[in-house]
Amino acid sequence: MSDNEKIELFMSLFQGRSDVYARRWEKDGRSGYTPAYEFNWTEEILCGLLYMGYTGCVEIKSTLTNHAGQVLEVAYHDMEQESDLGDRKVQGVHAYCFCKDKLVVVYAANKGYWTPPGGGVEKDEEVRAAVRREVKEETNMNVVCQRFIGFQDIKEPQGIVTQTRSVCMVEPYGPFVTDPDGDITEIKLIDPKDYKQYFDWGEIGDRLMDRALQIKAQMDLELNYVR
Repeated sequence: MSDNEKIELFMSLFQGRSDVYARRWEKDGRSGYTPAYEFNWTEEILCGLLYMGYTGCVEIKSTLTNHAGQVLEVAYHDMEQESDLGDRKVQGVHAYCFCKDKLVVVYAANKGYWTPPGGGVEKDEEVRAAVRREVKEETNMNVVCQRFIGFQDIKEPQGIVTQTRSVCMVEPYGPFVTDPDGDITEIKLIDPKDYKQYFDWGEIGDRLMDRALQIKAQMDLELNYVR
């Protein structure tokens, strides 16, 4: 029986993992083999290894005042995965983006305030894709990993508007120059504890920041584990 036939017979009887292989090493005149493996760390798998910071179904009811001066009812819910949205259609996204240990905030001169990066969801666009696109357009940064924090339903006069909130680990493509939509004119990387100097979303905002920091800590562990 040839060596190849022996290998085929062995593999037919003992099926192992196709992603594991032997890697030869040599050091100080010695040599041998050590197990190694290949794996494609996609964003969804990388960000789903472990989960900390999700403490159950929290709901916070509040209000906000829109640009027309109308006071609108808001219902916020923690979320763990996209299926928690049910059959809601998401119209807007915002992301708590961390570049290393700094929080990214953006300034819209035409609106006169700072916020986390975000905007509207385009037709037939997936929510995660909308987050990646908005972050790139408004900060010129790449989303390395993202995870949902929660969503809120805003009772507008024309109906319910649903928006998601996410936490992202990001890294710059290069210096921020301009927002393609012309809204964002400046970005800053700030200490997260100073976020209320830039935007204050009340009780809902406090919950979002607490969860963002908890989830960021877990994402740091996951990324360090992979590296």
